[in-house]
Parts: sequence; structure tokens; C-alpha cells
Amino acid sequence: MDLMGQFINGTIDLCKDNGKNLILTAHERLEYKPVMDPRTGRPRMGEKILDKTRPGFTGEKFPADITANFDMVFHAEVVGTGSGPVYRCKTVGDEALIASTRYPGKLKDTIKNPNFLEILKLIRS
Repeated sequence: MDLMGQFINGTIDLCKDNGKNLILTAHERLEYKPVMDPRTGRPRMGEKILDKTRPGFTGEKFPADITANFDMVFHAEVVGTGSGPVYRCKTVGDEALIASTRYPGKLKDTIKNPNFLEILKLIRS
């Protein structure tokens, strides 16, 4: 993962120097925690609940701070509806979901049918 961190930092510097944007995509990595038995205070055998949803890169372990290099970290999802799939990005996270932006108030918490150029227009306005 050190190599991944070096690549990202170097590429971001190159992009900034040349007025370009870097879009990096990753699969989501789901982290689970054990379900605690309220009676004994111990974990129940084999029972786990979803704790966090984070970007996942290669390797068993990866740095939690890799998202700190980016101005926008979105969580993209597809939701099935009766009229077909709806594509959306969450721009705000919580204790279980990593999503953030350095442009508060410029973007909605959830963007339907996201378009990178339209997002840039909103930020620049």
C-alpha cells in the first residue's frame, strides 16, 4: 500500500501542476463488527453487523487516510426502482460511511445521475 500511496500523491501533484483532475474509483469495502450479547457482554459466535463502508483498494490492509488526499470522496450506488435503476452519489458520510467534500454547501447530500462536469460547474459557481 505504500506504493499505492506514493502513486496517488505523485499523480495528484502532476495533475495540480498541469490543471487536470484525477478521478480514482474503488470498490466498496464493508467492515463488520461482532454482535454483542447483552446478557453476557461477549460477542455472539458467528454473528456480525455492518460497521463501516469505505473505499477499498488492493491488499488486505490499506491506509484509512488515503481519502484525505482528495477534495471529493463520494459513495456511488445504484438503486432499483419500479421504473428502472437510479444512479446516485452520496456526498456526505456518517459514522458508517466515508463520503465528504471540501466544498460545503455547494452540493446536495445525494446527487442523482451524477455528471462530473455539472458537479464542477456547481463548485465553481
